[in-house]
Amino acid sequence: MTALIGGAGPDWIARQVPVPEPGHGQIMVRAHAVARNNANTSMLAAADPTSGGTAKEYQAGYEFTGEVTAVGDDVTTPAIGDRGMGTTPGSFAQYVLAVHRHTLPIPEVAGRQAAKGCSSTWSSATPGPSSPVAARATPVRPVQVFMRM
Repeated sequence: MTALIGGAGPDWIARQVPVPEPGHGQIMVRAHAVARNNANTSMLAAADPTSGGTAKEYQAGYEFTGEVTAVGDDVTTPAIGDRGMGTTPGSFAQYVLAVHRHTLPIPEVAGRQAAKGCSSTWSSATPGPSSPVAARATPVRPVQVFMRM
């Protein structure tokens, strides 16, 4: 699969890496879209060896949307075929491993592109994604399409 790797220079590079296998409590998602946020940009700058960064390579990304393609042991929801969104390190890839508890179903009214920017806001809102806090904190607007799958 293709994944974006940071730490080799000022930009992410596309590299072929093995397709992951879900372990205990994990799901594998075929990513439909991913979103870039400030943490991604900060990590890239901190790892950039051309500007004094660490040169430590890493698989980039945090937020994703897609379809569940495999589940690990003890995962009953979501199920294979469900649409989901979530946040996990290394999500700038064709397939994403995530702890099933760190994902949410994609609302029926949300398309692939709209949902990808909501996962970290919705997952950190209290008491839940339908709360007024989440509604105020999650403006529905286009986010930069960083990588279409």
